[in-house]
Amino acid sequence: MSTSGETPVTWSAPPGAGPLARVRRRGRALALSLRAACALGLALASAGASGCGPIRYVRGVTGDASDAVERAREANAAELAPYWWTRAVAYLDRARYEAAAADWQAANRFGALAERAALTAIEEAAAAKADPSRRPLEAPKVAPAKESSRLAPDAAPVPLALRRAP
Repeated sequence: MSTSGETPVTWSAPPGAGPLARVRRRGRALALSLRAACALGLALASAGASGCGPIRYVRGVTGDASDAVERAREANAAELAPYWWTRAVAYLDRARYEAAAADWQAANRFGALAERAALTAIEEAAAAKADPSRRPLEAPKVAPAKESSRLAPDAAPVPLALRRAP
């Protein structure tokens, strides 16, 4: 209180204040929080629809590429199309390695390469089954090298610099 004779200033509620004003304020806050929740939901839905890294990895590598490699295994591509089979398996392994390092872009790229290689392996294996002339050549069987009878089995050859002239 003041001693100089001034009248004290008191706060008075604005007109229309009361329980209804509190409801209006809460309603505005609720509307803002609903807008924020809708915006967040829309952002998450669009990220999921566009297929960001891990989501695309699960669908592309874990699903499509793995299934394609499994179908190539069933088509006996390891024997009938060894190049494409080896390529598909190597790319799939590399995709899983990159995913473990959280490099989703590389994982998805290697997964797509694995799927393409596996599909080519399936086609090549089917063609090789239908036409035996398209099968890969088998490695020729080579006789093992003869052992030298001059040296003992565990003796190493003497380097030229250490040999003595006769």
